Amino acid sequence: MDIERASAPAVTLRKVTNVLELPDEILKEICANLVQSDLICVSLVCRRFRDFAAAQLYRNFHIVFPDEDDPFFDSPIDGLAGGLSTFATSDYNYAQYLREISLDTLSVGDRAEAAYKPYLANVSCGKFLNTLLLLTLRKAQSLDAFRWNIRVELSRPVYKQLHQIKTLRHLHLRLQAGPSIYEVPPPLPYPSFPYSEYGAVPSQVWTAPSNGIASSTIYGPPPTLASTSPVFKSTWKSRASKKVPEISEPPTISGFRDLESLSVLDIDSLDVIPEIQTCVRNSSATLRKLKLSFSHSLALQARKPSPDAELDESEDDEFQVVPLVTANYDSSGPAKAFRAQEEKKAQELVLGRIFDLDHSQVKNASPATEGRKEEAQEEKSTPSERDRFVDGVNKVFQRIADHVNGTSEFTYADQVDALETITAAATKYVEWTEKKEKDDAPTQVQTTDDKPSSSAGSAEQLQPLESESKDRLPKAVSFDAPYDVDPDDIDVTVPEEQLGVELQPANDIIMADAPLPKELSSSVDTHNLEPKDINEQPVSITEKQEKLLSKPKAVDEKEKRAYDANQYARDTRGIGLHSLSIHLIPIKASVLAKAIDLRTLTRVTLLNVGEQKRFWALLIKENRLKPLPLRKVFTDDVGLQFLQLVSELECVKEVLMLQRSPKYKPESFASNPGTNIEQIRKFVLKKHMHNIKRLMIKNQADNSWDLNEKAVQLICRRGKALEELAVIMGMNSIHIFLQNIAGLVNLRALQLVSFRTEDTCLSVMRETRRFIIDAVSHHPELKLEWLALGDDERVVRVVRKSVAPKQPKVTTKGKQPATHQAGFNTSGPFPVAPTEWDDVSESEDDEDQQTPIQRLELNEGYSFYDIYGVRIFKKEVANGRL
Repeated sequence: MDIERASAPAVTLRKVTNVLELPDEILKEICANLVQSDLICVSLVCRRFRDFAAAQLYRNFHIVFPDEDDPFFDSPIDGLAGGLSTFATSDYNYAQYLREISLDTLSVGDRAEAAYKPYLANVSCGKFLNTLLLLTLRKAQSLDAFRWNIRVELSRPVYKQLHQIKTLRHLHLRLQAGPSIYEVPPPLPYPSFPYSEYGAVPSQVWTAPSNGIASSTIYGPPPTLASTSPVFKSTWKSRASKKVPEISEPPTISGFRDLESLSVLDIDSLDVIPEIQTCVRNSSATLRKLKLSFSHSLALQARKPSPDAELDESEDDEFQVVPLVTANYDSSGPAKAFRAQEEKKAQELVLGRIFDLDHSQVKNASPATEGRKEEAQEEKSTPSERDRFVDGVNKVFQRIADHVNGTSEFTYADQVDALETITAAATKYVEWTEKKEKDDAPTQVQTTDDKPSSSAGSAEQLQPLESESKDRLPKAVSFDAPYDVDPDDIDVTVPEEQLGVELQPANDIIMADAPLPKELSSSVDTHNLEPKDINEQPVSITEKQEKLLSKPKAVDEKEKRAYDANQYARDTRGIGLHSLSIHLIPIKASVLAKAIDLRTLTRVTLLNVGEQKRFWALLIKENRLKPLPLRKVFTDDVGLQFLQLVSELECVKEVLMLQRSPKYKPESFASNPGTNIEQIRKFVLKKHMHNIKRLMIKNQADNSWDLNEKAVQLICRRGKALEELAVIMGMNSIHIFLQNIAGLVNLRALQLVSFRTEDTCLSVMRETRRFIIDAVSHHPELKLEWLALGDDERVVRVVRKSVAPKQPKVTTKGKQPATHQAGFNTSGPFPVAPTEWDDVSESEDDEDQQTPIQRLELNEGYSFYDIYGVRIFKKEVANGRL
């Protein structure tokens, strides 16, 4: 054994003599615990330390636009311009460490818009901002979150660059006010002619003579064809396609995919809904958090004009001299109300469009009435069915043509979507055709079952068919329109053979029952002219896939299986969201039930979305079948259904309840539910007060939610987990609260939204705040730090200062303190006082001096936006919006 031990090599620990010899993991951990000033100093040490410091300094880029009355508004340091300039122009790539970019404001509303007004996209400063941001994003290839919470339009190149960042998972966009300033490039001055079939014919070019001015090239009109040029008749396709090819706009929101959180706020136009729809579809497998909201201007369009506003306008115009003009009914009250009703109907369909739901899947009308409505709608929209067919086929075959030419990626999901779109569009067309044939049966010359025999006599045999289908045949199939078919307008339950179109080369695609021109009758193969039988057996989905899989680019089996699993989960359960927040967008319980997996929701925020009682009743039904994981709710429609749901949930951590003032604009579609504090105490507080961490009971309409004595006692005795509280109290409730405040051991932030008292003196509010501080001073274990009285977004901070006790005087060892008894005459008339009395009093004083003294002070001058980590002080919660 000794020989083996001697032969074994001895393990020696290497002694670290320099900090640079530490491994990277330890140095990263050290830099992660340094403050900003220390990181700046560390970055100047060496290149290795610069990398570690830069990874911490430039990990997050947060810019907040201050208000005009903020003391930092006129700061000489421009963090936005300086930061973007560093990222874009520095020799060292600091942007490689960027994980989050955030631009936000301190407040909301008009004050926030005034803060970033100089950076709007229609001014030079806003264009420079987009340019610097684009240069930064080109280097930030590890970006995880992009939060754009200002109403400044992003340019199309910025969107394109964001689409190319594969690591982006969290997107927050607040859209611009008004229409986009983006302009589609104008088309060519004249359409191109099909000279390529016989050789290109160049256009004439004139060059201006140089007379001291820079020469310019002027392009004239195309030359006329010479007699030697081949003369031909325009084909059926060239005759039919008279429209100039439309140039599609670059994608904005639709270019994102595989997002985990998506927020699109202040939607100012319904034109952006297809973009959001595509983004949600592409991220349905990974999306866990969704926020959607309309802008106030768009929401007001769905509200009927108030008679008070019209009365004010009429009073203003009463004494003005107005010339006699014809009546304008568009500006009258009934016309405005009608337009508001139509806009409301359009906005109610938005959620169904975003979640790819057909309107027929969620409506609850009876079958008989529903059938009559559909028949009437088909009669009214007969001409539009033909247009829908043409649009659907055009857009789908554009994608297929791109795939063949190798100019775009055509994934398995796109293939299935294309097939289903073709099938549905053809179904609509066939149904319309059958109905048309039934109406015109006595005058038809040839039925749809008759097939042309050959191409030799095609001109004579197709003449009756041409007269029959002249009014119902689409003129041409164009490949210029992008692929963007609205799924709300189609039905995907009909086999593909009813389409009547085969996947042929782009130049040979002809409808089955289309009359061919005589010039092409001899050059087209006969089997391409045979119409498909409508009653043919349906083709299985495997055969449909094989038609597109036969293309040169093979589909990855892994992608196919993942798409099938995600599509199946979405069709059967819905999108597995954990958090859903909607503001100003009307909701329907049937839409949300089909679009979202209600059993995965942990947070729900519904603000000014119309009546919510049906949605809460739906959650009650689901919770009774199986307990829901819902833990956090924020609503402004506190009805009995909502209270019943909260009382039946297993655990609730956050309850934020808001009742708006009747004068709030835009007004809610839901009426005041009329609940009171007793119902809230019985259904919510009594069941969950021991688990609630954040509680807000805020009623701006009346005093029915003011805390009474029973509610205050319940909150103080059971609210041991409560951290944030925002309520309304009266004088009696304040006294009960001060007597029982010792039970709120974890309370960090308290806001008295309103103080109900008959005394309007300002000193009452000031003294009430001091009374609360006095009560807290008697309980050193309390953690109250932030106190706000009123709804002016001002808050004071409670600072605890410990006063060190006085140290007792220490005498030298072995020596007794000097006594004054030697100077007294013991023979005097008064007896000598015992020395033990003084010793006892001194020891008691020492014990009192050794006890630490805690002093509470109030620091004023704080605003809600200065406080981080308190949800009831966030500007969105305080203002009841997203």
